[in-house]
Amino acid sequence: MISQISEKWNFTFSRPRRDIHIPGSPERCEERMVVEDHHQRRFVLEKFTLDQIPLGFSHGDFHPINIIWSKDDINGVIDWEFMGWKPEIYDLANLLGCLGMEDPPALVGDLVSSLLHDLEAGKFFCPVGWQSLLDFVIALRFAWLSEWLRKKDPEMIDLELVYLNLLVENHGDITASWNAMLP
Repeated sequence: MISQISEKWNFTFSRPRRDIHIPGSPERCEERMVVEDHHQRRFVLEKFTLDQIPLGFSHGDFHPINIIWSKDDINGVIDWEFMGWKPEIYDLANLLGCLGMEDPPALVGDLVSSLLHDLEAGKFFCPVGWQSLLDFVIALRFAWLSEWLRKKDPEMIDLELVYLNLLVENHGDITASWNAMLP
């Protein structure tokens, strides 16, 4: 089932296209990476800059509430108002962040394991995308925190701060777990 769902996500977790270049965007990762081996696609604790992550067409608000589910399939994805060219890991980072916000153990559970495994096996992201994924999840959570602050929602502000702290404090453990999930 997870493989079928991840196949349907191909349109969202898109590989950046070689025939499209957006001014100011980095070239394809294969052209920038001098060495590529299996270990480089692993999540690692290292600094990155946003401009090192190739762009891909993204939904922009990809999380379970915006997916129309059937018993064992995805029937559709709604709420495309934030779609556009974003770092290739944007939708995955947002999805993982939302899953973890609802159920933190899910970040190292079966669904995430299958999803990461299938996306890595399909070579959806460049090594720098994999390397920066958890940091990108954390960065996107700050956008959610901004939303709660704008709405003056003290309960969600508190929850978001607790979740951000959990992600930062457990960065190494989550990273190690995600590394173990990859093929």
